[in-house]
Amino acid sequence: IWAIKIDTLCPSSSSSSSSSSSSESSSSSSISSSSSLSSSSSSSSCPNFEAATYVRSNSGNDTPITLDIGSAGTDRLVAVFVNVEDTGTSLTNVTVDGKSCTKVTEADNSSGAGNHMELWYIDEDGLGSSNGTVNIAFTGGDGDWNIHAHLYTGASQDGPIDSWINDSELTNTVDVTGVDVPTDGLVIAGFGGGLSTGTWSSYTSPLTERTDFGADGSSMGTASGIETSSQTNKTYQATCSGTINRGTGIVAVWKAICSVSSSSSSSSSSSS
Repeated sequence: IWAIKIDTLCPSSSSSSSSSSSSESSSSSSISSSSSLSSSSSSSSCPNFEAATYVRSNSGNDTPITLDIGSAGTDRLVAVFVNVEDTGTSLTNVTVDGKSCTKVTEADNSSGAGNHMELWYIDEDGLGSSNGTVNIAFTGGDGDWNIHAHLYTGASQDGPIDSWINDSELTNTVDVTGVDVPTDGLVIAGFGGGLSTGTWSSYTSPLTERTDFGADGSSMGTASGIETSSQTNKTYQATCSGTINRGTGIVAVWKAICSVSSSSSSSSSSSS
């Protein structure tokens, strides 16, 4: 039993991607999807959010997720969050089109039944000639996992600068604290909790929601944004609509490869 969703936003969009709900029954599968990669992808070298997708499998790790990863040579970055209502059991690998991702970090909240989240990524070097719609799969771990994936183009190819976690949250607002971001840095965040019917909101600016889905005891919302000024010791958070009892959060930062703030200033000066 599984559900799948694909969202696509224009690169410059500042509004939140819409969330959709999926119903599950014990005897049928529910699938909803929309268009794949945006046709207006990266006209500049700045990080551009292109698409997101998620899947929830009730049968362990045998249900892959699919995502249009666009064309080679566009400085791509695929970020993959996984979340499960469990504790202490890590994945052994995540693959995009059969190519191994790099694990960034994990957050494991051992309260009650537990909640476990991981972040993995792969960029242009790892993707190579892979293009178009491909499978994203994982191995290892126990239970039924939420898998949420983002595609960016024009992204730094040096991996994340750093990452931060919350592995002990017991309220419905999950905070990730102490985050440092350089000017025009890309912030990618995931928030999870032990409530299958909860939806996520109230993300810290400039985060924009990319995915939001829950089932079978856990829910996860993911988001991203670009900080146009440097941040020191900043807290990023999101709030679940229900009492999650145990939550996890991960925030990772990629450096800028162009100046979003300078481009905006130049455009304003030209207009005036």
